[in-house]
Amino acid sequence: MSRSSSVPHQRVSLRFAVLLSAVVDAADALLEVLETVNVVVPDGLLILDCGVRSRDLVDGFGSRDR
Repeated sequence: MSRSSSVPHQRVSLRFAVLLSAVVDAADALLEVLETVNVVVPDGLLILDCGVRSRDLVDGFGSRDR
């Protein structure tokens, strides 16, 4: 298990996600900004600070989060 990010890193990550979300909302895009996204890749699991994906995946269609 990885240790937690530093406080300065967490601040920057949150601010980036908030700004990116505002841009997505202003563009009326069918996208959703999410924090701390798990991505499974052939070599294992990546935990991203921020991710953007289609709203239909977030709303349950094709989502594993159910």
